[in-house]
Amino acid sequence: MAQALETAEPQDHVRGAESSALPDGSRLMAVQLRSGGLCCRMFLSEPGDGAAIFVGALAFTGLFSEMACRLAAQGISSAIAQPNALVDTSAALAASSALLRNRGAKRVVLIGAMGDCTAVIERARGLDAETVLLLSPREAPGPRTAGLLGGRPVVVCSGEDDGIARQFGPVPHSCLLRFPGAGDALDEVRGDLLAGCMPLLVAALGRQRKPCRQDT
Repeated sequence: MAQALETAEPQDHVRGAESSALPDGSRLMAVQLRSGGLCCRMFLSEPGDGAAIFVGALAFTGLFSEMACRLAAQGISSAIAQPNALVDTSAALAASSALLRNRGAKRVVLIGAMGDCTAVIERARGLDAETVLLLSPREAPGPRTAGLLGGRPVVVCSGEDDGIARQFGPVPHSCLLRFPGAGDALDEVRGDLLAGCMPLLVAALGRQRKPCRQDT
């Protein structure tokens, strides 16, 4: 039975939200926005000052869920947003940020996959993200990319030698993690990807920062 989530009072673009428990311990959020309804899968830890927002194609659901579970075990809440025909990626990111910050999050990282990477970049500064993680981006960075990121670190992960991913090299504070042999969804290298990315996300949310070794 769905119940109102006390911490999801209307805030900016969020008009209200209801939460129902899922068998794995996460919660399904039905969020009401001005433009329509949005579903978010939330992995909630004890309220803390760090949170992560995931958005991307269905092929990344398993990877996102595993990352969110690992973050929750370290006291970091997450939202996996599911944009739709009425609520675009930008609005989904903003709504997820509002929900998490309303629970006390002060630091947020954004994780985008494939076609949703562009919206993640565009929202990074407005949502005051600490770090941006892009998985198999489909669009090369444009001349406005550095300004949109506002100096925030960006980590780009790709499979085979990807010309698009390599074009992020000149963007300030960027690094490329390449996983040869992997397809767009990066399923074949999930273990290596988690080992490379999780310490960076945790560090960005307040732990000791880890260096990123840029692919050459």
